Amino acid sequence: MTQIRHRTIRAAFLIGVTLAQGVASAQSSTPPSKHRAIRLTSQKITLPFGNQAFAGGDAAKLANSRCLLCHSKDMIEAQPLMSLETWKKEVDKMRTEYGCPLRADQTAGLAEFISQTASATAAGE
Repeated sequence: MTQIRHRTIRAAFLIGVTLAQGVASAQSSTPPSKHRAIRLTSQKITLPFGNQAFAGGDAAKLANSRCLLCHSKDMIEAQPLMSLETWKKEVDKMRTEYGCPLRADQTAGLAEFISQTASATAAGE
């Protein structure tokens, strides 16, 4: 407790000294020095091309319309192998915690599709 109090007092003292020096220099009669001008230039940045989509039926359409809002197909397929139950938890977390526009009754089907897709990708299919 005493160490915390000493550190707090020391920090307050240092802040006060710094502020006092800043006020003193601001009130100084010497003219301000010239600053270098900042020159802004445009930059061209090439982002990865992310127009890949899942192939397949309704589950693929659901993954394309919901998952690919925030994730790339490659990012999803690069996940470590997880069980179907783990995928269900992950998909449900995306829905409840991160606001994925997915109905609760769609979670299991989407998780199953992603699990199969990720397993096939890991197997090199």
